[in-house]
Amino acid sequence: SSGTNTPLKIYEQLASGVPLVATKIYSHTQVLDNKVAILVDPTSKDMARGILEALSGKGSDVTLGAQKLYNDKYSRPVYEKKMRKLLGLLS
Repeated sequence: SSGTNTPLKIYEQLASGVPLVATKIYSHTQVLDNKVAILVDPTSKDMARGILEALSGKGSDVTLGAQKLYNDKYSRPVYEKKMRKLLGLLS
């Protein structure tokens, strides 16, 4: 519930094809928004509401957004391209 590092599991979950329910804490919202995840307050009641929402039609909407975000910004080919560019600048 504190800290600023985005948990690495978020990137894998974006690509998973499963609706992502996450809390509205800073370390999550650096990467996630309402287009790619169901964001809830960090309470058990809100988390339960978010899970129910994910099981409804909204879950498929955020899943498509999440996969697009992953493919556009965080996929392996994107990572490799960034690394090649960085290594090119350093050499």
